[in-house]
Amino acid sequence: MLKFDVSKFAGNHISAATVSLYNYCSATCSTSGAATVATRITSSWSSSSIAWGAQSSATTTGMASSTGHWGDSTCSVNWSNWRLQSIVQAWADGYGLQIRGESETDSTTWRRFRSANYTTAGYAPKLVVTYNSYATTSPLAISPSTVNAYSGKRYVATCTPTLSAKVTDADGSTVKGQFEIINDPAYPDTTYSYTGTSASVASGSTAKLIIPSASQLAAVHLRMRVRG
Repeated sequence: MLKFDVSKFAGNHISAATVSLYNYCSATCSTSGAATVATRITSSWSSSSIAWGAQSSATTTGMASSTGHWGDSTCSVNWSNWRLQSIVQAWADGYGLQIRGESETDSTTWRRFRSANYTTAGYAPKLVVTYNSYATTSPLAISPSTVNAYSGKRYVATCTPTLSAKVTDADGSTVKGQFEIINDPAYPDTTYSYTGTSASVASGSTAKLIIPSASQLAAVHLRMRVRG
């Protein structure tokens, strides 16, 4: 049973994740036979009360397996790895991982791993994650335009308006704004659709995009949106 602090990854896009355990002894060096699998735990547990007869629940969704065995007389000790991108993406609850043998009857595939309380530093279980925070945007604007004081509707006075929005990335990276304009389904007077992406700007700056000329935009109803 393993548990890592994954709070900083909650709500972010996980592009890669690997859990590594230092495998210092195995029944064999063969990669055939049953694997050792990593599954996501779905209920709370405590290291002081967990037992073979009182295990927490786990799901096989996103399960990863490793067939490498290390530390036998014919192979040196080494790290065993499980790629867990989908598990970490769904890991906001932080219940952790269960590492277990895929088969309870294959006695040649047992393995021993160093735990976090091993006295020599550098051999504790580790989780390496590559992630990216979702960028946020506000507010979305279009110019030149004016708002009718009576109807509250915004009118754009050109077929080549400029869209703009402030785009922010929690990681401080450069950001682009992806803008989309489509027809308003409440007013079926056009089938116009346009999606474009701005140049990169510093986080917290304003991204801008000029819409290319489209004469069919005269006197039609449109809606727009943006994402970072």
